[in-house]
Amino acid sequence: MNSETAPWTVAESEHDGVPVLFRFRQDEGIQLDRRIYPHHLNIIWQCADVGASQMPTSDENERMRIFEDRLVQATGYDEQSILAGVLTGKGKREFIFQARDPKVFTRSLTEMPQEVERYPIEIHYYEDPTWDYFDRVTKNL
Repeated sequence: MNSETAPWTVAESEHDGVPVLFRFRQDEGIQLDRRIYPHHLNIIWQCADVGASQMPTSDENERMRIFEDRLVQATGYDEQSILAGVLTGKGKREFIFQARDPKVFTRSLTEMPQEVERYPIEIHYYEDPTWDYFDRVTKNL
């Protein structure tokens, strides 16, 4: 199984009158055993600069793209975690991960390359062996 080969789907929605984009992996056809990724981690990037639509500016979007690439490379080795989806809107971007071991994930996150300025992120963690959060978000699209 290689989650990196799973195709991405992009959906656009609105929440409280502002646009929200959701990019997520489809796990059909890749034989993903969700049970081995029971730990849910949200990495939330609060945007410093947003336009009227509350979406990130192009400069901030580029910083988040670099961060995402580094984050996936640092935390996804040996299939330790899966970036299941990315929500963008309302002045933030939320990276939705499912992981095998949250301690390995956070250690990898801490050790990954940084910019001069620290990344403006928050980490939220909880047990979610059945991927309820991911399924709830994708169901509402």
